[in-house]
Amino acid sequence: MRSLIDSMAGRWAALPPLAKLIVAVLAIQALFWFAVKPWVIGSVSPNFESFDTSEYAQAAMPAPDYAEVADAQFEVIDSLPGEHCCEAGYRAFRYQVEIGDIPASGIGIAPHVRADNFTLHVNGNYIGGTGRMELPDITYDALFRQIYQVPASALVEGQNEVTFVMVRDGIPYFDFFPPVVADYAQMKGQLAHNDFMVGPYLYIVFTAMLMVAIFALVFA
Repeated sequence: MRSLIDSMAGRWAALPPLAKLIVAVLAIQALFWFAVKPWVIGSVSPNFESFDTSEYAQAAMPAPDYAEVADAQFEVIDSLPGEHCCEAGYRAFRYQVEIGDIPASGIGIAPHVRADNFTLHVNGNYIGGTGRMELPDITYDALFRQIYQVPASALVEGQNEVTFVMVRDGIPYFDFFPPVVADYAQMKGQLAHNDFMVGPYLYIVFTAMLMVAIFALVFA
């Protein structure tokens, strides 16, 4: 066993720095996808009833201002997931949510859109969104996932219109996935942990991977 370890150590020492970097990165990626992802992060298995959504549509926007939505020329999205490619800029994405009895805690919305940043509006009411939306000096707040609470006072029984005003700069396309909309109290309790694990936690993990890879290259 000792001889085997010495042999492997000798082979590792003989590798050029770039080869060591590649091996280190591949090893960390394998550890993440085959161990951390399935056993620590896991998959979302919500145990709550979602509200029905329909009438998905998207439109180009001249500015990241909700007031521009009224004049936007919306195109129907037949099914989700959908996308718009290939130009940076501003877009709106909207859909309808059917609500019978309005929950006392309001509803929660997991956006499931990919953009650099966005603001969320329900029935014309501003619900959330942070950072800067004006190109070229935007922030990338949409990369951090969260559940948005829509208060009961902003909702009506029947059809409710949800609209995202989005901006894209770094990557010239927008992605739209089936939204998750449910009773906020039930949704928050079940998805809060997962939101952290698939949001900030991923950035922490990948930053750690990068640091390890750089360390392996510098001190090889």
